[in-house]
Amino acid sequence: MGRLRLLCAILWNEKWMRLYMVALTLLLVVCADISISLLKEEYELEQIGEVCDFSDTAYFSWGGTVSPLTQVEERRECNALLDELEQNGAGVGEIACVNTYWDEARQNVMLFRYDEQIISHVKLPLSEGSWLDADGTNEVVLAYPYRWRYRVGDEIPFAFGGSDGKTHNARLRVAGFLAKECYVMYFNSSGYVDVGDLIRPVQDAVITNGICDDTGRSCTFSGSAGCMLYGVPEDSEPARQLSRFGALTGMDEVARRYVKNADGRLREQLLLEAVLVLLAVTGLGSANFVSMYTRRREYGIYFLCGATGKQVIAMTSLANGLVVGAVLAAVDVIFLLRPSLLPGFGLPHVLVTFGLFAVLLFATSLPFYLMMQRESIADLTRR
Repeated sequence: MGRLRLLCAILWNEKWMRLYMVALTLLLVVCADISISLLKEEYELEQIGEVCDFSDTAYFSWGGTVSPLTQVEERRECNALLDELEQNGAGVGEIACVNTYWDEARQNVMLFRYDEQIISHVKLPLSEGSWLDADGTNEVVLAYPYRWRYRVGDEIPFAFGGSDGKTHNARLRVAGFLAKECYVMYFNSSGYVDVGDLIRPVQDAVITNGICDDTGRSCTFSGSAGCMLYGVPEDSEPARQLSRFGALTGMDEVARRYVKNADGRLREQLLLEAVLVLLAVTGLGSANFVSMYTRRREYGIYFLCGATGKQVIAMTSLANGLVVGAVLAAVDVIFLLRPSLLPGFGLPHVLVTFGLFAVLLFATSLPFYLMMQRESIADLTRR
């Protein structure tokens, strides 16, 4: 009990320095988390791109002048051109989406319908099960969190509002579950796009290959901001005609844009992190060393009272450990209240970050411990 009171007294006397250490470490942890997330995202999207067939493929997004309400004729003409491309052998891949309430899961979900072209060319990473059948209906791939509720092969009741304004009831068979990151392809971006605009994580995703309700009717979905075109070169006549209605961008260019944007964000983030690491090494390291150095006489008194060197080291290490604990508690609170601020938060990241912090504290404490071994108790108490 006496040692606990002594530790509390030490922390109170150094409260401002300890708060400074907590704030600086917390800032470093958040920035490191963002850097890790950027690297992880770039790697994962690159892996998805390798298993998807994006050869001779372009993304077409409706232009700002094309509106179903004010430019009906232009939209009809554009749809006719897309139909003509399909008849001539080109592939038009479309994704429809509706935000609906799933009564059994008791939450809102993003319900995606992938057509045959998308299912055939896009292979999203799965944690379990198999990808959708392009020729089938009433199959679903669920987001990773639903693994704790359902299993592959389960038939689940599903009711949702279609684009016709009616509520449809159907039974869906679980084909598989997305990988933990829950990446889905989603066409809700127009104009200048990169891969990160088309493939994004959605934790409440339900992906289907089409739904027929209990009455046997095929359910309709609302459209999206664009579509994927397969076998339509950017310099071809159909591409030039489509450019009147929106933006047509080859997937090679979309990928290059992503790499350029991601590298730019990562360079800025790493520059900021380098500054913070420098502050951490100089600020945290010097604060830790100065804290111990100014308390040399205090340590001498501890030795006079019967404390051993190991006990003194354990007490100072515990004080630093409480700083680590305070940072970890703050990170947990941030993650629970604003998880978007810590997109890559996880146990491996925590272990690496706090492991480096522990190494920094140990490295700055070692010179003082070595110096203490060379000084006698009398020298310490005379100061």
